[in-house]
Amino acid sequence: MLNLILIIGLIFILVWASIIDFYDMIVPDLANLAVAFLGVVRLVLLEKINFFDASFGVILGGGLLLCVREAFRIFGQRDALGLGDVKLLASAGIWVGWAGIGPVLLIGSLSALFVFVFSAIRIGRPAFNVPIPFGPFLAFGIIDVVLSFEIMNWQAF
Repeated sequence: MLNLILIIGLIFILVWASIIDFYDMIVPDLANLAVAFLGVVRLVLLEKINFFDASFGVILGGGLLLCVREAFRIFGQRDALGLGDVKLLASAGIWVGWAGIGPVLLIGSLSALFVFVFSAIRIGRPAFNVPIPFGPFLAFGIIDVVLSFEIMNWQAF
C-alpha cells in the first residue's frame, strides 16, 4: 500500500512539474527534491531497488544529461537543456536505478521528437528556433518506466 501511495505521489509531482515546465520553461527544484525524497523513502522502507543501483542511477542520469547540456553549450553555442532537466533525471535515478535511465531517456526523447515532428507537419515547417520543454517528456518516461517495472515485478511473483 505504501508503494502505491509513493507512486501516486510521484505521478502528481511529475504532472505538477510538467505543467510548470511547459509554461515557464523551468523544472522547480522543489519538484526535483520531492521526487528524490519519495525515492529515498521507497528505497529505505520498501527496498524495491538496492542502494548501489539507485546511487549509480543518480550519477548516470544526472551525468548523461549534464554532458549533453555542456556539449550543446560548447558546440551549439546555446543552452539546449536546463539544469532542472538534469536534476529531474538524476532524482529519477533513485526510482529506476541505472538500468532504467536508458529507457527513460529513450521514451522521453522519442515522445519529444514525435511532438516536434507533429508540430512541424501541422505548421508546415520545422520550428528549430522554438524552445521545447523537455521536462514533461522526461516525466512521461519516468512514469512509464516506474509503472513498467512495477508490472514486471508483479507478474514475476
